[in-house]
Amino acid sequence: MVITEPIIEGKLIKRYARFMMDLRLEDGSVVTAHCPGSVTERGLKHLRELRRVVREGHRAVMFYLVNREDGAFFRPAYEKDPVYGKALERALKAGVEVIVRRAIFAPPVFGVGGSLPALRLRGKTLVPLIS
Repeated sequence: MVITEPIIEGKLIKRYARFMMDLRLEDGSVVTAHCPGSVTERGLKHLRELRRVVREGHRAVMFYLVNREDGAFFRPAYEKDPVYGKALERALKAGVEVIVRRAIFAPPVFGVGGSLPALRLRGKTLVPLIS
């Protein structure tokens, strides 16, 4: 697997909860990182919190890690949780960014690889999540 984009390293500044933290990136910028759990009510709570972070004038990023080597894109599981899918769309419209990366499983190396597109269904067609 060829990594076309570098892994973005960051230093932990503050941890808010188990899945949310402020990080200082190599370029000096500060982001609030959110590592979502499974499709649950908790995921909705995190999306609401990220929207609040944006309203307060800060950058908020929802990070998804696709841990299948054959994964070509990320798409919310609207079939399993349509409420979460719509909440993610609202978060995007509010200014929350979405970053999707591919996991690398090449023992002894495990890491984060290149970007993947974030998509959604419009009828039976996949379109960009942000449109």
